[in-house]
This record gives sequence, structure tokens and C-alpha cells, in this order.
Amino acid sequence: MSDTALQILWYSIVNGSIYGLLAMAIALQYRLLGILNFSIGHIFTLGAYILFFFTISIHLPIWIGIIISMITLICISAFIFRIFIVPF
Repeated sequence: MSDTALQILWYSIVNGSIYGLLAMAIALQYRLLGILNFSIGHIFTLGAYILFFFTISIHLPIWIGIIISMITLICISAFIFRIFIVPF
């Protein structure tokens, strides 16, 4: 196989894995809460932007950026849950 075909195969596997994680997160949230919440995609995208900001703009190592991104997303998710989901 050529290098281009291997790259396409690899990117397809990575992209499919991300879609699978998003689908599992939506299914888990629906099973636990009984509410269909599609903001998970927005939260994942925000996490990617936060990780990009800390690793590229501020020049932190990738593992520190991942930890900061995870902590930030936990806080944002808890805020969204408390403000928008619990009252209903």
C-alpha cells in the first residue's frame, strides 16, 4: 500500500473512534438521565480548542494541556448540568 492509502486508513480509524466516543457519551447520558442532550459535541469541540490553545499558543507540554482541558471541561459540564438540566 502507498503512504497516502495508509494515511487515509489511519485518519478514518481515528475519525471513526471519535464518532464512537461521542455516540457512547450520548447513549450513556440518555441512559443515566433520561434526557437527550446534544451539547456533548459542543463540549468536546470546546475541549479541543482549549487543548489547542494551551499547547500551541502558550507552549505547554501536551500532557499538561490535556489535564487542564479535562479539568476545565469537568467544571463547564457541572455548570451546564446544574443550571440547565437539574431544574427541570
